[in-house]
Parts: sequence; structure tokens; C-alpha cells
Amino acid sequence: PPKASPNLRAARGGLATARRECDAVASWHTWSNPLGIPMRTGRLLLATLTLAALTNTSLTSLVAQGNSCAPPSFRGPDGPRPSAPPAPGGGNDAPVPTGDTGRPTGPQDPVSTPTTDPQRGPTTPRGGIPLPLTRGKSAKKRHVIEWSWPKPVDLSSEERLDYESVLATIRGDDPRPLFVLREGSQYGPGYDKLLHKKLENENIALLTRWFHCVRFSEAIMEDAHPWHALFGGEYPPHCFVVTWDGHHNEVLSGIFSLGRLQKSMRAILGHEYEKDASKALTEWKRVLDKLDTLDAKQGDMRERLESLIIERGEKSSQVKSLRRQLDKIERERASIEKQEDAALDLRLKRKSGFGKSDLLDRLRGRR
Repeated sequence: PPKASPNLRAARGGLATARRECDAVASWHTWSNPLGIPMRTGRLLLATLTLAALTNTSLTSLVAQGNSCAPPSFRGPDGPRPSAPPAPGGGNDAPVPTGDTGRPTGPQDPVSTPTTDPQRGPTTPRGGIPLPLTRGKSAKKRHVIEWSWPKPVDLSSEERLDYESVLATIRGDDPRPLFVLREGSQYGPGYDKLLHKKLENENIALLTRWFHCVRFSEAIMEDAHPWHALFGGEYPPHCFVVTWDGHHNEVLSGIFSLGRLQKSMRAILGHEYEKDASKALTEWKRVLDKLDTLDAKQGDMRERLESLIIERGEKSSQVKSLRRQLDKIERERASIEKQEDAALDLRLKRKSGFGKSDLLDRLRGRR
């Protein structure tokens, strides 16, 4: 091993001498300790006093100069560590700024870093913001609500109809239950914006696929309108969901929550369809997750394909390989869409003139 430097050897010798002196006076602590000083502290204090008496030096100057019994200080190979340079415009004794300095006034939590646990996997730093879920273009097409806007043939000549007759008119040949909404509200334009924001929710948008969605303008609130009975009464609703025959309905008026809207929609779907809409919705969202993955892979491959065509031409082996991979993705998409059809098929409880394929075409909507 390398030899210690002279300074280090001198420091070790001084420390050994101090320990021997401390041991020599340790017996004082055993018979005279009126203040209850701990053993180690007493030994160091007695050794310091002994050295002060032997060298004829005051205790204050001895502590200031440093001795072998004092806490060790850093001394490098060439001497003690240099002190920090004074701040610009003042010495080391410059006053500490007070007030609002733009810096934290108290201790701050340390910033945690990502860790990797072999059993739990990687974790994110504490306090991070989760990334929002962004659907791909295929899933976003499913989020579009397909509204129908029925209108009377002639507002002036057509007679007013009762509630059942209006339902029979607006539902047409569509066997699905009805989701009915009118424009304009007695609560002001802010209410319309709030409701439309709720309709942008993914669960709501997907649940509407099992409804025949009908929308009306503000004109339906006029007393002379032939279909005014649909929103009659002293407190007309802004929207409601109703079964195909009109025997069960859920009125949504006033300020209602997103959960209330979903609960009403699921209740009507439970009257109309054999399968559970909640389970089907969960399965459908899993299918959309798969479509999101395919959209990302397909977009990346198409970008690479365009770059390779420019660099190496159409006849390149890598271009041909990418085209085969894109064809494989299209086959996977067709398989996933079959899974989507299975999730959408809730099976109507009542018989209708619509065939299964015709109803499925309405449920698919835009793709």
C-alpha cells in the first residue's frame, strides 16, 4: 500500500496522543460527575483542560487554534481547504438579504427520480403530471354523434299531434330507443355549452350508438308547432331518453351531472336490449385501444415508406417489405372490426322489421 504523507502521519500521532491523555484522566469521570455529563464528552473535556494546563494556554485560544481532541477538520495534502471568495460588493460578513428574494424560504422536498424495482417495474417521479389519453383517428370517428333533424312538412297547415303520435313520426323505421335533444334553453347559452361538453365524453358518445339520436331547433317550443307536445308542460325538459314504444322514459331537466346522464341512458338500454350495455361498452373500449395501436403503427410505417421511396425507389426490397407489413395491418384491422361488431350487437328484446345486418349498419355508423 502507498505510504501516508508526513501531514497525515503527524495527524494520526496527535490523535493517538490525545486518546492516551483522555484515557489517563477518564478515572476522574468515574468518581466526580456532578453534572451528569456523558462519558465521551467528559473525557474530551478533561483532556482539553489538561492540555491547556500543561501548555500554559488559555482554553479559548486552545479551542481556537485547534487540538487533537477537537472535532477533526479538513486538511488536504497542501493545507486546509481555502475559504469561499467574498460576494461581489462586500466581504464575507455581508448581511443576508431579507424579504422577497424569489427563492424558497423553507426546506424543500428533494426531487425524486425514476426508480426501477425488479418486482414492480419502473416508476415515475413523484408529483409528475399523467399524460392525457388521446384517441387515434379511428376511435375519434366513433365519438361523432349522428343526429337526425326531423322537420314537419308544413308548419302552417299541419295539425298539432299528441306525444305518442310525435314519437311515432320521429322514430321512423329505426328500431332503436330515442335520445331527444332540443336547442335553446331557459337557462341561457351557458347551459347549452355545458350540455354539449358532456356529450363529448367518450362513454356518452359511445352509448349514443345504441340510440336513435334526434335533435330539434328552438322552433319546437312555439305553441303553434305541430310537435310541441314533445316538450310540453310547465317545465319542459331540455333532453330525454325514451324507449321505442314510449312506455319508459328518463327526463333530464335542469342542471344534471354526467353520471346522471349515463345512468339514464343505461336504464333505457336495459329495457330495450338483452345484453348488458355496461359490459359491452367496456369491451368496445378495449377494441378501440387495439385500433389506437394499429393507427400508430400504420402512421409510422407510412412515414417510413415515403422516406424509403424517395431515397431508394419503388423497387427497393425494404419498400416491398413495408408494403407487406401495411397489408398485414389492414388484415388485423378487419379482424378487430369483427370484434367490434360482436360488442355492438346487444340484441333487441322485441321483434322488429329490421334485419340483424340492417341494425348493425346503423350501430356501426362512421368508420
